[in-house]
Amino acid sequence: MIGHVPNGRSTFSGAVYWGDLTNLWCPVPESMQVFSRASGLRWIGAYENIGASIGMKGKVRSLVLCRVRAIPAAAITVETGRNACSGPWSRTFMFVAEQQQF
Repeated sequence: MIGHVPNGRSTFSGAVYWGDLTNLWCPVPESMQVFSRASGLRWIGAYENIGASIGMKGKVRSLVLCRVRAIPAAAITVETGRNACSGPWSRTFMFVAEQQQF
């Protein structure tokens, strides 16, 4: 299963979440992991979605996003005591899970 959902972890996910009336909740990667496992799927991972631009503009966007996301990630790390620097921080994220082989 490949999914693309609003990212509840992102400060800027509101425009995506509220801009589409079919969104019933704004998950974080960890909640999609729990959902996948509860559905009998093997979790593969969650990935950032910052667009498909591979030119200079895309590289600059990627660099700026890495710097900007460090601020809320550091705040969450201090608050919770666990490393929040990894994982997607973009407005939306893609997740991947697959059927378990028995």
